[in-house]
Amino acid sequence: MTGTLRVERFEGWARLTLDRPAKRNALDRALRMALSKELEALRGEASAVVLAANGDVFCAGLDLKEREADKAQGDRDSANDEWRALALLLREHPAIIVTAVTGLAIGAGATLVGVSDLAIASDDAALRLPEAALGSYAALSGPVTQPELSRKRAAWLLLSNEDVPAADALAWGLVNEVRPRDTVVARAGELATRIAGYDRAVVEEIKRALDSAPSAMRNLTGSLDFGQAVNRRIRSRTDAADRELARFATEGPKRSSTMDDG
Repeated sequence: MTGTLRVERFEGWARLTLDRPAKRNALDRALRMALSKELEALRGEASAVVLAANGDVFCAGLDLKEREADKAQGDRDSANDEWRALALLLREHPAIIVTAVTGLAIGAGATLVGVSDLAIASDDAALRLPEAALGSYAALSGPVTQPELSRKRAAWLLLSNEDVPAADALAWGLVNEVRPRDTVVARAGELATRIAGYDRAVVEEIKRALDSAPSAMRNLTGSLDFGQAVNRRIRSRTDAADRELARFATEGPKRSSTMDDG
């Protein structure tokens, strides 16, 4: 645990909690570096990482006051480079990143939602990209959210400087679920626990496929070839499929923990 990041490790997964509530969890240099350090430490150890936040606001973006102070002292503004590296680390990390979005996610906070693999939002959550009002394009949060949106929805997000409420974010495909605030972190942990129970090689190859699939799936033949190639990579790393097939033959299908037993 650092002064700005709370770290909790469980069996096969971890939870990283932004812990600057007085600063609305703005990403200053210390928090960016702490996140990068912990994510690197979790390579090969965690199949899933939950990203949560302490306080009413999920993340208010980069710490602009720190950036202004650096400029005033004549220091190089390295925030964009550091933030780009962290965003890429989250997207390319072998673990599944599950974001528990409680409250407002502004700018870089919205990027955290966009680069994650799964996102559970509280019913009072919202996303906002204020960069146009600040004289720039949302250079990270724009590209990670635009592919999920129609052109008009992307334009609204980039230009309106208004909150996109959780219900709209769900309808737009920016989050997976919307739940009461006090259940969000537990739900994210439930998903992380389930994913941690899968064979790690399977999880890593599925995550790899999430980003490589769109370019491969130009037609049906390409789509089928892609699916077979993913499974060949999985089978070259693990015998999980054979083990599960043998278990299925003797025990029958597994039931989801959320499935009603009645």
